[in-house]
Amino acid sequence: KAAVEHMHVGEAEVDDLESKSKLAKRKTLLDWYEKACGVVKEAHAQLFKSAEADLKPLYRIADDLMATVRPKGYAPLPLLTRIGTAPDAHTGHAVNTAMLCCSLGELHRLNSGQLQTLCVAAFLHDLGRCIIPPEWASSRAPLSLFERAVVHQHSSWSFLLMARCPDIPLQVAMLGGRHHDESGSAHADGYSGDVFHRVLHAADCYDLALFGDRRYWLKQRPDRVLRSLLRR
Repeated sequence: KAAVEHMHVGEAEVDDLESKSKLAKRKTLLDWYEKACGVVKEAHAQLFKSAEADLKPLYRIADDLMATVRPKGYAPLPLLTRIGTAPDAHTGHAVNTAMLCCSLGELHRLNSGQLQTLCVAAFLHDLGRCIIPPEWASSRAPLSLFERAVVHQHSSWSFLLMARCPDIPLQVAMLGGRHHDESGSAHADGYSGDVFHRVLHAADCYDLALFGDRRYWLKQRPDRVLRSLLRR
């Protein structure tokens, strides 16, 4: 259906936590992708309910992603978005954005700590979407002015929900709150986007346009999305 004739899914560099036997089955990238979607969805739910959340699984997922991109490259990652399954479109979007961020960050020669910060910010950047009522997504009616205003506040809610959690660095919360700001543009409050902001903004726009969101834009061809980003 995806017009893919040949496919090779590489193995992720992760240990089998259930068993230390040498015969234990190694996890593939597809296994990692579907597990990552579950971990991200659970992290979002915990952070929405309380300021206390167990983020260790989220950081382990980020480490797995870095350990895969560095030795094996990022070529297999776009296939995961086609053949993998996510609990919902926006959880998949968070994981897809993290994969793009990790790949772009590696091209920018960011170190391990910087890549981890970037990946975690990508996993959580749309946390504020939890304020949007689920029925709005299923309704075919166009959004009202009030509903559209609420939707566009989700980045501010991302910042507020992350800033109250002591285990999330303030830089990650700031990236979540600013991810829709134009990269490189000047702001009245003195905020200036750095390489983390530019990478997250580009990755978010690219994947959002690929899967389509009627609140922002319709689904586009990858080459047209890329051309629009490069023009900006």
